[in-house]
Amino acid sequence: MLSHQSLNGQFSALDSWSQMGLSLLWAERVLPLFSQRFTDVAAEMTALLDKAWENVILKKDSSHSEGLSDSAQTLAPTSNDDPSAGAAIPAGETVVLALECVKRPSLEAVKEVILMAYTTVEMHAYLRKFGLGDIRNVVSGAELRQRKRSLETEPELQDFDAFLIDVIEQLHSKRDLLSIRESLRST
Repeated sequence: MLSHQSLNGQFSALDSWSQMGLSLLWAERVLPLFSQRFTDVAAEMTALLDKAWENVILKKDSSHSEGLSDSAQTLAPTSNDDPSAGAAIPAGETVVLALECVKRPSLEAVKEVILMAYTTVEMHAYLRKFGLGDIRNVVSGAELRQRKRSLETEPELQDFDAFLIDVIEQLHSKRDLLSIRESLRST
């Protein structure tokens, strides 16, 4: 399971542009889980990410990204709005956090985005394996811990870790963000 401690040090050498790009990569990675559930606003959410990418790739100052996260927050329902939305809720929150990072980049903001993306993927794997009905029923703490441990071998979570390692390696090799984005889109 990812934690702030395990992410410390991995990103300390990243400049603010790389921090922003890394956050946007994660938002794009989980956006399909949002888009599958909220098809009516999926195109708008994608457009916000595309605008943020444009600002990052062209290295525009953060004033060009003002309002993007607010717009995304307006589009992203909460679990109060749609209790059965599952992983779409944290996927939308990942996008909001990534757009906040573009506005105010920091290592803490990047870690929050990655941890929210992990929560999204973990929730998706949980719901796929155990179903929504099990979440609504009372499950003991021990049972829940056992279920979470069983998720560690799920392909979605293994892919998450592989994606994270790949992105870190590419960022540390000083590849430009646009080529990293394009190479990851093809995988």
